[in-house]
Amino acid sequence: MKGLFAGRQRAEMVLAEHEVAPKTWKEPLLAELTKVGVDDDLVATAQALMRLIDAEGSRAGKYNVDARGSQGVQVGDGNTQHNIGTYINNQMIGASAPSTPDETIGPNTPLNSLVAIASDRMVLTRSRMKVAEQAAKVNKRQGALAYGAIAADPSVRTRDRAMAARWAAKLRDG
Repeated sequence: MKGLFAGRQRAEMVLAEHEVAPKTWKEPLLAELTKVGVDDDLVATAQALMRLIDAEGSRAGKYNVDARGSQGVQVGDGNTQHNIGTYINNQMIGASAPSTPDETIGPNTPLNSLVAIASDRMVLTRSRMKVAEQAAKVNKRQGALAYGAIAADPSVRTRDRAMAARWAAKLRDG
């Protein structure tokens, strides 16, 4: 849905708030979806298209997904999930600082992969900031790189980019 709302600040905010409190933000999200042209007719058309493309999957109910009230859900085939909060809590908090940027901090997980997660535009800004914070606790240089990637991303809100830029500079400068 992020693509539907690109450049629409209110819609992006409503989507982010809906992820935190779905019941409270359900109606505002439906209103924003209607504004970008998502309505019952569009949903019916998409369902008809899926019946044409994959009749067997449609009959089996593969495309009838109701994820209301769910968290951490993946829909579709071949997805990858990064459980960042779980990883941080289980692997990083209290971890000793590695001697090199590539030294692993968890089972087979290099520190620079945290920078990659913090740089991933598909990850929510809040999660990216948390990953950058944890990377900085382990290695200041990598934390500065992670915050720098967030600060350079034009899809991130100006306020968050400014905060990330301040943290990157603070880590770089000492």
